[in-house]
Amino acid sequence: MNREEVTAFVANDILNNLNLSQIVTILRESAIKQADAYYSSLKEDDLKELEQRISEAAEEMKKNVEQAEAKEQDEKPVASNV
Repeated sequence: MNREEVTAFVANDILNNLNLSQIVTILRESAIKQADAYYSSLKEDDLKELEQRISEAAEEMKKNVEQAEAKEQDEKPVASNV
């Protein structure tokens, strides 16, 4: 076996022994590293644009949640004393 085959075998064994929580933690750490590298690479103008887009997306999400909650309230059956 060559180095690549042994490495692939060991990597697969490691993955097979991880539980879901460990997998999520590993993925989150990797995503944070990638996001940090991306943030560090941005110029000031690009950073301001990104912050604006994030703020707009957060506002849109908040509005969608509020609309969904209002719709849910409207759809609840009203108790009747009949």
